[in-house]
Amino acid sequence: MYFRTSQYPALKRRPRAEQRDIVARALRHHSRGVAWRFWAALVLIVVLALGLAWVGVILRLPPWITLAEAVVVGLLFYVYLIWEINGPVHRAVQAYMAKK
Repeated sequence: MYFRTSQYPALKRRPRAEQRDIVARALRHHSRGVAWRFWAALVLIVVLALGLAWVGVILRLPPWITLAEAVVVGLLFYVYLIWEINGPVHRAVQAYMAKK
């Protein structure tokens, strides 16, 4: 499991700027839906967070529940990012490096 793109074996020994350039080119050529998925996930997370906060206020829940909801929403976004790094982005980089 990778936690950032610089951990990919194909990018490990390259300078940081070159790593970013390779990932950007790979995504441009092999995985066009990444930007849309990211923005959709971000909007969904914000709407979910605001909705849960609103429900907490309406139901007069204790403040710790609102904090717990915020932590859960943050963890959901983190899981999405880890999935994106280990799935579509990794496949795009592999395909790009195979052609290169």
